[in-house]
Amino acid sequence: ETVNPSFLDIDRKRRLLFAVSEVSNFEGKTVGAVSAFSIDPATGKLTLINQQPSMGTGPCHLVLDNAGRHVLVANYGSGSIAVLPVGPDGRLGEAAASVQHTGSSVDPQRQKGPHAHCLILDPANRFAFGCDLGLDKILIYRYDSEKGTLTPNDPAFATVKPGAGPRDMQIRQLIAVGSRVEGKAVGTAFRGRGVQHALMLDFQKLVMDTEAHATKVARAATTSAPSTTPRKAATLTSPIPTAPGRSSEGRSR
Repeated sequence: ETVNPSFLDIDRKRRLLFAVSEVSNFEGKTVGAVSAFSIDPATGKLTLINQQPSMGTGPCHLVLDNAGRHVLVANYGSGSIAVLPVGPDGRLGEAAASVQHTGSSVDPQRQKGPHAHCLILDPANRFAFGCDLGLDKILIYRYDSEKGTLTPNDPAFATVKPGAGPRDMQIRQLIAVGSRVEGKAVGTAFRGRGVQHALMLDFQKLVMDTEAHATKVARAATTSAPSTTPRKAATLTSPIPTAPGRSSEGRSR
């Protein structure tokens, strides 16, 4: 019922599942799609409720907001993000908001244009953070959970090292950002209203375990007093697994 469902999120209270359809053509239009399913509590069977365009191509990530009102989706192919309303029964509505990223970065193969890779929300449901691999930026938006709107924050983004290619994020006390283009990984920390670069890590010496990485970044960033100037680079020494494969849409996992 859903083509290439490469990422999903679950509403456990309402027994709903939401999945991206990482394609570039949906119902004859140059977009991907998001699907909503109900989950049978006895058998786990999924029943399609409906689908909506993702407002961009190659959607690769989505997240249900903390109020269960909207799904936020990142479109890797087109480098855009969108917000889709979720009804009480799980039915998806037409997009309430859509933002097209613009720009490029230094890698001629991977960064000729924007590639939105991940969206997360803070626990209070007030901010949305988006990794854009193609721009070497973490975009920051103020999020209205009632209206489903996104407004650029001030500051509107944080930059990472050129060519790093931010991909995924985890929130603990700070935000740990994992990225990889040309074998580099980056840990970036957001503290309070401002943005600080906490760690710049050599990917070849980093264990890519999300929980462990987030803990190390948070501990390193909280051991010293907040500063308005960038922190110096730090290096961890641990081996890493071999590089992962590629998806059908050409994204490096």
